[in-house]
Amino acid sequence: MSKPSICGLLETPYNFFIDHLAPLCSFLNIPILTSWPQTIFLYRRYYPNVEIKVKNWSVRYLLENYTSVLYSFVPEPSFRDVIKEQRAKNPDDEIWKKDLKLIHHFHGCSDKGYHSNWIKPDGHIKDVDLLLIYGERFKNLLEDKDLLHLPNEYQFVGNYRYTYYKKHKEYLDNLVQKEVFSQFEKKQKTILYAPTWADHEKSSSFLDIYKTLFETLPDDFNLIVKLHPNMTLKTPIYDPSPILKIIENYKDKLNVLILPFYPVVYPLINFCDIYLGDHSSVGYDVLAFNKPMFFLNVNKRKANDKGALLFKCGTVIEKEEFSCLYKIIVENLPLDTKLFQTSREQLYKDAFGENEAAASINL
Repeated sequence: MSKPSICGLLETPYNFFIDHLAPLCSFLNIPILTSWPQTIFLYRRYYPNVEIKVKNWSVRYLLENYTSVLYSFVPEPSFRDVIKEQRAKNPDDEIWKKDLKLIHHFHGCSDKGYHSNWIKPDGHIKDVDLLLIYGERFKNLLEDKDLLHLPNEYQFVGNYRYTYYKKHKEYLDNLVQKEVFSQFEKKQKTILYAPTWADHEKSSSFLDIYKTLFETLPDDFNLIVKLHPNMTLKTPIYDPSPILKIIENYKDKLNVLILPFYPVVYPLINFCDIYLGDHSSVGYDVLAFNKPMFFLNVNKRKANDKGALLFKCGTVIEKEEFSCLYKIIVENLPLDTKLFQTSREQLYKDAFGENEAAASINL
C-alpha cells in the first residue's frame, strides 16, 4: 500500500495559523499549501525547513493530489459539504467518489469555550475524521460540552510547538533578538502583554487597560504588546480602526514595542521576564517556562470557573484594580514562584501531557 499523501492547508487572512501549522508540518515532513503568495515572503525566514507551495487550490485539486488534508481554520462551506454536493451533481465523475481524510487541529490551548458555543455541535467538527488536540485539558472541555464524540477519532499531539522551538532554539532566538529586542533602547525587565481578541465571551482586556498600560509604564520596564491577529484585521463584520488609532498613539514610546502580528511566540516568552494576559492561549504557552504570570480579570470570572483555570497559575488583577497595575506587579513578583510554581507545573501536564507526543504523531 502506498504511503498516504498529506498536505497542510493554510487559508486565513495573513495566514496567522502559521505558528500552529508549520511546526506540525515540519515534524510530519509534509508541505503547506496556500493560495496566498505573500505567505512565502512573510514566513519563510521563521520556518525555512517547511515547504510552502502557492497554489490557487480547490477541493477538486485536493482530491486529485492528496488523500488527507491537515488544517486549523474552519472552511466555509465545509469540505464535506462541497464533496457531497459535487457527487450529487456529477455522479459519473470518479474524482468525487474519492475519500479525503479531514484532519483538524484546534489552534492554541486556552480556557475559552465554557461561556460560549464557539464550537457548534452541528458545525464543522461533525465532519472531522481526525481531531488533533494538545492534551487532557482540551479533551475535558470537549467532554463537558458533549462534543468529543462528534469527530470520528481524536489524538493527543502534546506541545509540539514547544518541541519545535527547542529543536530550532538558537536560530529562532537570534532572529527574535534581532527583530524585536534590539529595538529597545535599554536592556531591562520586559513584560509581555498578550491580550486576546474581543470574542463572543468578551475575553479581551485591551480596551479596558491600554491607558494604564501605556501611560503609567515605569521607565525601568520594557513592554512588548503582542496583539491577537483578529484585533487588527478588517473583516466584513469588524472594523479595527479604534485599535489601530491606539497603536498609533503609543508606538513611539521608547520602552514600548507593539506587535500587531508576530508569527512566533516561544522566543518572545523566553526573553521576557513577566507575562500579562487575559484568556489568550499564549498564557498556556508561558507555562512551559514557569515565569511570573499576571491576569486581567476583565469579565470577572470566579476562582472556581472552568473558564478561568489558568488564573490559578498567577496573580489575578480584578477590573477595579486595573489602575494599580504596575504597583500590583512589583509587589507580587517576589512571591510568585513560591505561590504558583506547583500550580503551573500541574496545569502544564494537564494541558500538554508529560511526553513529547510530537515525535509519535500518526496520521
